[in-house]
Amino acid sequence: MVPREVRTAKSRHTRNVNRDAQTISTLQYMLQKSEGEVALMKDELARLKTRHEQYTERQAAAARFRKTVRRTLLGDETAMKEFDKFLETGEIA
Repeated sequence: MVPREVRTAKSRHTRNVNRDAQTISTLQYMLQKSEGEVALMKDELARLKTRHEQYTERQAAAARFRKTVRRTLLGDETAMKEFDKFLETGEIA
């Protein structure tokens, strides 16, 4: 027969090992979940940066267009050529 102290120590050790294994499993799950959330946030950030860059480019193109039209209306010969080019190509210099 195994002494009671040894049985108690073994069962305590087994409980501790099982609890540690459960804790490790839980932490691994939480880490994977967090990594997935971080990946989603990175994707969203990249999408927002792209959208912001496109918006900025459109705003700059619109400003150039307005400036060219204004100069054309004032009779600037170079601006008139730029405007004609825009009408042909769809891009403003």
